[in-house]
Amino acid sequence: MNYFQYLRTTDAYKVFLSDYRQGKLSHAYLLSTEDLLLRNDMITLMAMTIADRGQACTQCVQCRKILNKTAIDYHLLDKPSVSVDDVNEILRSVNMTKMEGEYKIYAIPTFEQLNTQSQNKLLKTLEEPFDDVIFLLGTGRESSVLATVRSRCSKLRLPPMPVSVMCRLLDGNKYSEEQIETAAAASGGILTAAIDMLESGNSLNVTAMLLDILNELGTTKDIPDHLNAACFDKENIAIAIDLILFIFRDIMIIHSGSDPSMMALPNRQAEIRSLAQKFPRTACIIIMQEIMECKRKIRFNCNEKNIADSLLQKILEVRYKCLL
Repeated sequence: MNYFQYLRTTDAYKVFLSDYRQGKLSHAYLLSTEDLLLRNDMITLMAMTIADRGQACTQCVQCRKILNKTAIDYHLLDKPSVSVDDVNEILRSVNMTKMEGEYKIYAIPTFEQLNTQSQNKLLKTLEEPFDDVIFLLGTGRESSVLATVRSRCSKLRLPPMPVSVMCRLLDGNKYSEEQIETAAAASGGILTAAIDMLESGNSLNVTAMLLDILNELGTTKDIPDHLNAACFDKENIAIAIDLILFIFRDIMIIHSGSDPSMMALPNRQAEIRSLAQKFPRTACIIIMQEIMECKRKIRFNCNEKNIADSLLQKILEVRYKCLL
């Protein structure tokens, strides 16, 4: 399955398409998004747009060649790891005459894999571009790309996908509505993450565990037992922290009297209403700030049990103080 229809609606693609139609294509584009699935699809869509002279119909000979990776002048470097030799091969081929179409296209969806030496090798080509060569580079972390490379590229960014859009795109025939809503909410707007959670079945189980823990959490003596729950294992901690954030956001929605359809976990409304009795609005605000700090710790690879312990301690402390 591809997501071209959604990607056509994004600001990033509209900017690229406008550049093409105005004859102002950059010699290099740097696409930033953590979502590897959408990054790959966007680069494919951009390549089809060039090959199909602004249309990207997905059905014509030019588009099918891009989709099948058989276009002579489309060089896609999507290996698990990119070596210096791979970059050297690109540098050798850019000097060759194009065989079909307007441009030779070089696509590297995981540009962050290139080390400093490899990026510097490409830099000269980016500094002195060929008129008929376009680079489509993708990265999950723009900071991993050398500043000198970034400065030679037109930058495009795909923001996280809205949960409501993601729920419409995910397979309702394969998964239940609750599974889709839970995975979408826990994904942080990253479609790749949502699909991984659905395929593993983790998100629904983790949500149930967390709601039980938050409902049963009474004193600090309860915390050691809760830390043994699978939701706080290394492979689940990031999902768990995201879900706790959505649970407290949903509690805020209950407190505000807003439309329950705005909730990230509407199928868990009864349990979240019960939690709203235990956590006043002020407590939710402070706890959500602490959750954001936990997300930062995860990015820095802090110990998952220490993160969970700290958060549960804070939740108890804040609830106690706000109920006084």
